[in-house]
Amino acid sequence: MVVAKAVRGGMPVRSRVRRRRIRALAFALMMTFTAGASNEKDGEATSSTNATTVATNKPNIVLLVLDDIGYADVGFHGSDFVTPNIDGLAKSGVELDRMYVMPQCSPTRAAIMTGRHSWKTGMQHFTTILPGSPAALPSTVQTLAESMKSAGYSTHAIGKWHLGNAKWENTPLGRGFDTYLGYLQGQTDYYNRSILSCGKFACLFPFNCASGFKLKNPPTCDHPDASPYGPDANGYDFWRNKGIALDHHGKYTVDDYEAEFQSIVGNRGTEPFFVYYAEQLLHIPIEAPPEPKYLERCVADGVVGGYAGTNRTILCSMAARMDDAVGNLVSTLKQAGI
Repeated sequence: MVVAKAVRGGMPVRSRVRRRRIRALAFALMMTFTAGASNEKDGEATSSTNATTVATNKPNIVLLVLDDIGYADVGFHGSDFVTPNIDGLAKSGVELDRMYVMPQCSPTRAAIMTGRHSWKTGMQHFTTILPGSPAALPSTVQTLAESMKSAGYSTHAIGKWHLGNAKWENTPLGRGFDTYLGYLQGQTDYYNRSILSCGKFACLFPFNCASGFKLKNPPTCDHPDASPYGPDANGYDFWRNKGIALDHHGKYTVDDYEAEFQSIVGNRGTEPFFVYYAEQLLHIPIEAPPEPKYLERCVADGVVGGYAGTNRTILCSMAARMDDAVGNLVSTLKQAGI
């Protein structure tokens, strides 16, 4: 098992990193799990699990990516956020603390998915892939999922994609994954599963402006169209494979990611699996999970402060839920005998 931490710029001056949250992917956990341990007895190798499961002799692989985690947002770096499950993985694995990432989502995700620096794939965006953009990870560059599939793995993606969505060929199912549950844009509301398309502060799609469109930087709209999925002209962005997953509207996204992972593990076949688990937490919007225990725990620990738009107590509750998600992932694998 390997725990790899990627910090923007690989900054060795840790006090400098502690003073700000890293606006990029900050954590990646690569976990490999064999289907069962072999035991030598009386000169013969016996397996502790079903022979058809271990016949391939290939490990199951889970690549877990946590979004926008700052250096000081985890317990083993001295945070006031309590993260025992993540801390446990760091203690039992290997922490790579001189890693580099790009300062935005799409470039770094492109590097994770291809193993190549984003400048080599044309994904070195100044910001990131915006809604409505035709930009995407080039089809000429092989993805990790495509490589795993050619090696005999079943492949599954959960959570954030953000590597292109103008064509189905740009989405997870077009880039080597057998199944997908999640959102295609850079962010979505944790409950409404929505993203801004046109509003008073930014209007990316003028045709969703009823009146008062102003061509500025960014464009704005005085009277955006109404949407059933959120304020202003919000668009719904949550998918199962190639279909809109409207039945998930109003539920906290993280719960669905966990259920999807449990389903993948519980319904696995004889082939090994590769799961790209792109967790949404701790990315904006800052929204507490529905269970009161997470906020209560952070209040009890005295986690307060922040600035306009970022309540640190709420952020702490999201980190606590994120840590539980990591613990639940590991428990799911252990309970399945993997």
